[in-house]
Amino acid sequence: MSTGYASIPAMRLFEGIYRFAGAGSGDLNAPHGELAGAFRLRLGDYRVLFTLKDGVMRIFGVRHRSEACR
Repeated sequence: MSTGYASIPAMRLFEGIYRFAGAGSGDLNAPHGELAGAFRLRLGDYRVLFTLKDGVMRIFGVRHRSEACR
């Protein structure tokens, strides 16, 4: 079984999201403008964009830091 290059960042993203969901720990930011009300979680070179409502984390984007809004 071959482990592709893309699977390494994917697992790190999954672990970071899982850690945040379980303990609430992580580098979190609240963007402004059209993304107001959402959150941005920094995981290495990637940014996870999501909302939280009633204890549910809804992810609507994962982007490399060079493409994520600042």
